[in-house]
Amino acid sequence: MSADHFQWTSATLTHAGKVRRINEDACLELPWKGLWVVADGMGGHSAGD
Repeated sequence: MSADHFQWTSATLTHAGKVRRINEDACLELPWKGLWVVADGMGGHSAGD
């Protein structure tokens, strides 16, 4: 089976939640390049939020 048979569908969404006002999470999607990145923020840690 060749890779031409696959079709990717993706979406991104982040939410600060009920406790924090600042959302330090981030997402990047470049499906035409085969790249998806998720960065989890440091909120609640000494260097975060």
